[in-house]
Amino acid sequence: MRSIAKRIISCIILMIMLFCVMAQCTKIAQNKVSYRKTAPFFEYKDDFDVLFLGTSHVKLGVLPMELWNDYGITSYNFGCSSSHLPTTYWIMKNALDYSKPKVIVIDCWGLSQPTKTDETFAYVHEAFDAFPLTVTKIRTSFDLVDDPAETNTETNTLNEKHTRMGLLWNYSVYHKRWTELSHDDFEPRITINYGGELRPFICRPDDLAENDGSKCDDMDAVGIQYLERIIRECKENDIEVLLTYFPYSLKNETDWSEINTVYDIANKYDIKYVNFFGENIINYNTDLADSTHLNPSGAWKVTDYLGGFLTENYRLDDHRTDAGYEHWNKDYEEYVAYKEDLLKTATDLNTYLMMLKDKEFGYDVEIGDRDVLGDRVTAELLNEKGKSVEAGDYEENAGGRIKVNVFRINDPDNIIDMSVFARPQNIDIPDEYINRYATSYEITDEGRIKIVYYELYNPDNVINTVTISIPQGFGFEDRLPNTLGTVFQNSMAVRVSD
Repeated sequence: MRSIAKRIISCIILMIMLFCVMAQCTKIAQNKVSYRKTAPFFEYKDDFDVLFLGTSHVKLGVLPMELWNDYGITSYNFGCSSSHLPTTYWIMKNALDYSKPKVIVIDCWGLSQPTKTDETFAYVHEAFDAFPLTVTKIRTSFDLVDDPAETNTETNTLNEKHTRMGLLWNYSVYHKRWTELSHDDFEPRITINYGGELRPFICRPDDLAENDGSKCDDMDAVGIQYLERIIRECKENDIEVLLTYFPYSLKNETDWSEINTVYDIANKYDIKYVNFFGENIINYNTDLADSTHLNPSGAWKVTDYLGGFLTENYRLDDHRTDAGYEHWNKDYEEYVAYKEDLLKTATDLNTYLMMLKDKEFGYDVEIGDRDVLGDRVTAELLNEKGKSVEAGDYEENAGGRIKVNVFRINDPDNIIDMSVFARPQNIDIPDEYINRYATSYEITDEGRIKIVYYELYNPDNVINTVTISIPQGFGFEDRLPNTLGTVFQNSMAVRVSD
């Protein structure tokens, strides 16, 4: 009997050891996208008064750190790429196992989608990989994978078969990644964006489609069913709901049917709805990263609007001076450093000016190179900061120099960034800085811009030096679309070596 007991105990110990080894292998091998997105949520799961749910429109459109700094709102952004409303419902259910928010904000794009998940299952992994195995996650896998509408789609181009096992134990999906592993898989980089994302590009918008007043034909569509489930379950748990429809370059008239239908759903449940297409908040010429997503400039505007709306319409506390929330201020400083790093990677003048639209900053500018104002996007970026866009308002200074002094809005006497623009001859441009829409060109002696970026409150410590030049013979309106049809509105002024 003792021998049998020892064998049983040995088998149990062996199984436990095997489980631990497999768990660690899974942790190392899995894609870290979901982990990087949700790590701060699990660290501070008791903090959050507001959760944002929806697609990548939300992921790139709401910046929780800005809400914290400006309004004292503690929030998390659970927006995920191509998250259909059934997927969004289960993201909410999993998140509510750990957090009890006062308000949930749901973006309603995809209301008429016929499937529960996107055909690219990697997007589902982005949403759920980081959630521990629980009863709720098991229920998630049974509901989302059990979707006849998805499996019967003839044009399905899945890069992974939809399986419950793949969602519950993702080692079955990632076990072939061993040859791809990098340092980041062992020590993942966590950005302090609380689920949000900054995408520093500027895209030319499509012509917005006219609102024809139409509404969704099928009020029993799976997207509508799950949106109403979200609303009902939030009400049952005393959680307020705010519906939204985020702005993008809307070119399909059918999208208006969703926007219009949400009004009926909001009225049915007596909840509020913010339709950003009915608000004059963003500038479509300067605030889009691509045709469907906001860049940082657009996200700052939308986030600020939501912060004011949430504060005015819901009972949310301002936690900025509350004990136990000091780590939010620390994380905010890391977030500001992250924005500075993004600024340093800007390879053209328009992107640089767009990043300087952060409302914390103002700047004074002298423009000696009047050709800069020939770019409509550059002019609009300057105009939104209250700068003149009339070439006649500027005088050619010695050497065609352009000077920019950046300061905090609430402390204009403290210069935190000094930019100097000059135009010497014989400029060599590194390949990685060449504008993607020019194959080759020659820089004139009147096209160079040099920007020196200083550490905040320490102008003797140079963080970054940027040199930009305007090429000759390439018109501002000659930008060409990429393979996806997106036209990026990079400035013709690009970085060059000193």
